[in-house]
Order: sequence, then structure tokens, then C-alpha cells
Amino acid sequence: MNLPASRLDILTQELTARIMSGEYASGQRLPTEAQLQERWGVSRSVVREAMKVLASQGLVRIEQGRGTFVSDSDTTSLSTQLSLALRRPRGAASLPAAEEWATLLDVRRVLEVAVAERAALGAGAAEIAAMQAAIDEMRERPAQPAGYVDADLAFHRALAAATGNPLWSALLDSLNDLLRRYREASFRGRESALRAVRQHQKILDAVKNQDASGAAAAMRQHLRYSEQDLQKGQQTASRDDA
Repeated sequence: MNLPASRLDILTQELTARIMSGEYASGQRLPTEAQLQERWGVSRSVVREAMKVLASQGLVRIEQGRGTFVSDSDTTSLSTQLSLALRRPRGAASLPAAEEWATLLDVRRVLEVAVAERAALGAGAAEIAAMQAAIDEMRERPAQPAGYVDADLAFHRALAAATGNPLWSALLDSLNDLLRRYREASFRGRESALRAVRQHQKILDAVKNQDASGAAAAMRQHLRYSEQDLQKGQQTASRDDA
């Protein structure tokens, strides 16, 4: 069952929505602390923490003595822009979780399949060793979501590095926060984790053999199973919330 959002979460989400929709435009000063307190019924400390969160995401800049202003869109990190665009497309309300993850998975099918294919053509000994180490770490932590997800992400970073093209790594890194949330949401316990370990090993074996089509096919299979695990998790969550 999902826990209720805190006042900080609610205020941060509402302000983010207004920034992304254009209600608060680039360069515009946000309402004062007192105005936000009155409008949302929160304390000064909550308002200040919300401003810190927005500033850390690159959405606003805090100018001492002047106030808080919406950042120019070109100063917001690519990772933040992608994450927020996924959550608030075209200024609309947040996507339902299922649709949000389907949107990310659509990108993964293009990006990660291409990365696997190219990695098979250029992987060196160091990248192969890093991928194997990540798989071994995943194998040792099938019932530990945090450590398992860290190792999973490390595998895919090493795979991107093996392409020899830094732009592939940069693109994958820009999605890191979303990919972490996706993996946490799709984690289904020991059995599915060990199945995923075997899928990652299959990808790596194809890379070792310089089998580009085999690596791409193995990645597609892995993404299909990942989607199935996510759907099972969403069905379980829906039953728990009912």
C-alpha cells in the first residue's frame, strides 16, 4: 500500500507542475515564502525545503535578498528535464505509473538494444571484466533490492562504455534516476532476480563472442521479461490498494 505524500512532497510536486506547464515561466519570480505558506497551509521550513529540492533539480535559482526565480530551460540538467518531461508531458497531469513506465520502456528498446549491439563490436577486456563483476554482484544479492539494483545499473553503464562512444554513455546516464526507479518498481524477488542474472549473462556472452545480433536479441528478451515483472508488480500494488 502506498504511503500518503508528505506536505513537502505535495508542495514540491505542485510547484514543479506549475513550472513545467509554463504557469511559472522562465525567469519569473515565485511567490514569496509567506504567500506559499498561506496558499498551501504549510510551515516556513516546508517552503524552504521545497525550494532546496527545486534548486537541486535545476528548476529554480535562489537569489539572496531577491527571491526565488524559475531557471532558464537551458540551465536545467538533461536528466532532470527527461525525468520531469516523463512525469508531466506537455504540461498535462502526471502520467499513471503504468503509462509512465511504458514511455520509458519504449526508449529503452531503442537505446539499450542499440548499445548492446555496438558493445559487441567494440568491448575491451576492461569493460567485459566490469560487466562480469556486476553480474556476479547481482547473483550474490537476489533478495537485496538496493544492492541488486546498483549492480544492475553498473552492468548497463559498463555495456554503454564498451561501445567506445561517450554519447551512448551520456544518454544512458541522463536516464539514470528514471532507470533506478524503474528497476526498483520491477524488482520481484529472488526468482525473477536470478532469471535476470541469466539474461544479463546471455547478453555478455554475446558481447564476448562479438555477436552483435545475438547481443541485441538477448537485450530485447531481457526487456520483455523486465516489462512482465513490472506489470506483475503493478497488479500486486493495485490489489493491495483496493
